[in-house]
Amino acid sequence: SSMLTSRTKVSKLLSVHGIPCQTILSLRRSPCSGKKFFSSSSERDRISNLSIEQWADEFKKATVGLASMDIQTISYQESAQRMRELLKTGLLRNTDLSQRPDRFFLAHRLLAQYAPKLGPGFWIRFTVHYNLCAGTVLGLGNADQVKQLDEWQEKGLLGCFSLTEKLAGVNSGLVVNTQAHWDPKTETFNLN
Repeated sequence: SSMLTSRTKVSKLLSVHGIPCQTILSLRRSPCSGKKFFSSSSERDRISNLSIEQWADEFKKATVGLASMDIQTISYQESAQRMRELLKTGLLRNTDLSQRPDRFFLAHRLLAQYAPKLGPGFWIRFTVHYNLCAGTVLGLGNADQVKQLDEWQEKGLLGCFSLTEKLAGVNSGLVVNTQAHWDPKTETFNLN
């Protein structure tokens, strides 16, 4: 399988169908505008020490505005910005799948309540970021890459996931024919 099966450092930008997408393993850093919500260690400690009930209340408050998004008029950029803002609260950490699975799965259940109103965009962005991107780094990344998840979360960087398994089937019944070829000169993957 050409799918990522070893600890590989992916270190540049991908371009998937013309949409620039920074992989969570990237060493290039794009500054994200906006306030850092959890930059202080005291705020991280406060969140870490919340009971699951207290945490759920704070997560609900942080996501209540999502239910009011008008999926007919909200732009991709606005929806992505809302995801960045949620990331920067630090309530759901990129590492919670392994460190706080109770919070990780509860966050999914809480957001799933909004999914019919949100349309697929935000929900897909949320699950791709936390499950596929951060989850892959947690499962396959080395210690330095896992450590960088916190830095990227603080900056509000959104992760992506690219499946490049030739002739793999997907739930839609279609066959994926995407291939990624590493270009050592530009240190990027070219997708076709």
